[in-house]
Amino acid sequence: MSTSTSEVGHAINVANFNTLITYCTGYGAVYNPAIDVIKLPQLQTKYNLAKQKLNQAEVKKALLNTAVNERIEAFAGLEILCTKVTNAFAVSGASATDVKDLQTINKKIQGSEKKKTKILKDGEGEGISTSQQSYDSKINFFINFIQFLETKPFYKPNEEELKIPALQAKLAIMETKNAAYDEALFNYNQELNGRNDEMYNPTTGLVQVSKDVKKYAKSIFGASSPQFKQLNQLEFKVIKSKIR
Repeated sequence: MSTSTSEVGHAINVANFNTLITYCTGYGAVYNPAIDVIKLPQLQTKYNLAKQKLNQAEVKKALLNTAVNERIEAFAGLEILCTKVTNAFAVSGASATDVKDLQTINKKIQGSEKKKTKILKDGEGEGISTSQQSYDSKINFFINFIQFLETKPFYKPNEEELKIPALQAKLAIMETKNAAYDEALFNYNQELNGRNDEMYNPTTGLVQVSKDVKKYAKSIFGASSPQFKQLNQLEFKVIKSKIR
């Protein structure tokens, strides 16, 4: 799995915050803010929570990538399979009208989505290019495909993969993996929201707290002091990411 610019940015924010705590600790008793949020124990708690949220989001992203790959595998070969079935149906004694009707359903399966899945653009899933709707459509069209065949008792191919039970088994796997993807996507999105709040909340987030620490240091040491310059060189950027 590649490491994106945004992923690095989140990690840098957390790492820099840890450095900020180290600097503030080194100032000794001089660093004695009146507000709790920028006191050393609270800063350490903020760091621990942000790091935890960052790690949890990465775990959920890994699970989402697994769900993505498993869904792709489950849907693989569907178009070829349905074309084989359609051709077998055409020589099973079906009428021209029945053949045409099945061909129509097959065309929907073939054309419901041709784009390749681009799942985690920039590491966060902002640009999921293959819509969930396309997978749902394939499932619905495949259900119609199987239901049509079930009404035609003369369709009795000898090839196991073309038989209706095999098609039903394929459908069951597709539905299971599609549902697993939905769940993984939801869980990942929830973790992103939690991480974003912990790190980028405009009032209580890690980035805002770092700004408050710098303001306090500026007030007690002065803008030209080495202490303030030391803190001020630490960069913190707001990098919100949310699956759309």
